[in-house]
Amino acid sequence: KINNNTASDRGGAIAMGNNFQYPTIVTMYDGAEICNNYSAQTGGGVMVSVGTFTMKGGTISNNLAKMMGGGVYVRGGSFIMEGGCIVENITAEYGGGIAYEAGDYNNGIPCVTLNGGTITGNGAGVEVNGSEGKTTKLNMYGGAISNNTGTGVRLTQYCTFTMSGGTISNNKGGVSTGSGEFTMSGGEISGNTATSNGGGVNIGNGGTFTMNAGAKITQNTAG
Repeated sequence: KINNNTASDRGGAIAMGNNFQYPTIVTMYDGAEICNNYSAQTGGGVMVSVGTFTMKGGTISNNLAKMMGGGVYVRGGSFIMEGGCIVENITAEYGGGIAYEAGDYNNGIPCVTLNGGTITGNGAGVEVNGSEGKTTKLNMYGGAISNNTGTGVRLTQYCTFTMSGGTISNNKGGVSTGSGEFTMSGGEISGNTATSNGGGVNIGNGGTFTMNAGAKITQNTAG
């Protein structure tokens, strides 16, 4: 258990190393806990600069970041979720569950892959931001993003989201593309409710959305 810690900078519980020559590898298994930690900047629970954090099980919960990424903040390297739960994390800005962006750390371009597990009860599910020449990527093959008080997945700019499996349900809006690219070839977006536009998918100015056979969007509401 890594609980009840405070960071004056980033990564309330874990801050992964900055050395590109010797990337850090962290694996989290069933029974592990990262809970009730605080960061004065980003990554209330975990901050990934370089390397790979793989979550196979366990719980990241009730962490708080003053800026971005209540549960997990990725600014370079990879975060892979195969199991476990990211639950009830909050932030003062964006990305209650997971937040990541390019341009914040050297030339690292972060990538998040969701193969399983659950992201639920956070301020927002996953929030993605890239920068010109550095396109961030979110790949969802399985798992669930559900019952978050913000949007399930929110893209801003210079980012892509590919969904081929899993579910996005019962959030305050399913997916918001911003000016990013969203391709849906499988999985389901259902039961989401937005206060204004696009209960299932809200396509922003300059955004693109491609939906292929096998994907399902159902029983979402807006307004």
